[in-house]
Amino acid sequence: MESLLVNFKYLQVTLNTPKGNNYQFNQFFLSKTKTLIINLTKAFYDRTESELLLHIRCLILGQSICKQFKSIQLSNFPYLERLKSINLRLVYETAKLYQLIFSNKFRYLYSCSLPRTSYGINNRWTCSLNLRSFQINILDILVYIQILDACPQLIHLKIEVTRRTNEEKPLVINPNKNHSSLRRLGLCCSNSATCNFIDIILSFVPSLE
Repeated sequence: MESLLVNFKYLQVTLNTPKGNNYQFNQFFLSKTKTLIINLTKAFYDRTESELLLHIRCLILGQSICKQFKSIQLSNFPYLERLKSINLRLVYETAKLYQLIFSNKFRYLYSCSLPRTSYGINNRWTCSLNLRSFQINILDILVYIQILDACPQLIHLKIEVTRRTNEEKPLVINPNKNHSSLRRLGLCCSNSATCNFIDIILSFVPSLE
């Protein structure tokens, strides 16, 4: 069996039940796994097993919980390329995770889909150089501007706005902050979007196709 697995370059493992999450199973499969899908509502690994996750390139969380997000650390997933949370409407303490993502700690990460985040004027996001595709639920349109600032190479962005900044409160638009790489933008609003709101969104991305 082990010799057979070596021939598979992109082995995918899905954990659906806690019974399938045991050290003997993980020791055999995870060290050879590229894509890991977690459909458990519990922490998906023990601290002693962190070395088994080093080869993971794609992590998909089907029923995300706070403990799972806290486990997404650079030491566990140093070569992570794709990160996806299917349930995007759930809210977790994700500030530390976003700090890692938007500060280029995951150097190989190019595609990401995560739950909502709120605006923080003190967000210490610097620059995520390799991120090309991002999907997120935001509570404030100012987060959209922060994401563009932090991801200069972003090509595809999909955002769902569940709460908008009061449109009577002007947003400072700096022409020097225009994002020249973004080509595709998906926008979903919980409330009806006015022409003024759309104009604000589009003013930052002149290269849309």
